[in-house]
Amino acid sequence: FDLAGAVEKKDPILSLNILSKLLSKGERPERILGGLRYQWVNDDSLEFEERKRRISLLLDTDLNLKRGRLKPEFALELLITKLCLS
Repeated sequence: FDLAGAVEKKDPILSLNILSKLLSKGERPERILGGLRYQWVNDDSLEFEERKRRISLLLDTDLNLKRGRLKPEFALELLITKLCLS
């Protein structure tokens, strides 16, 4: 999964480009979140605190999508930026 790999490298430009391509190809935001969650829940190399932080950010993004607080594209861009810059 290219997006998760780019986030792992803490490369916001590459990550946002991959996200943009996924969205332009019609990939649903919920599926993108699900893919990231799957990658991180099953990644034994992540420390517990980092895994917990990432899952918390995914949950916040999911709630923003479901409640319509943010446009889906912006919510995902915000998530990717937070993940890459922290």
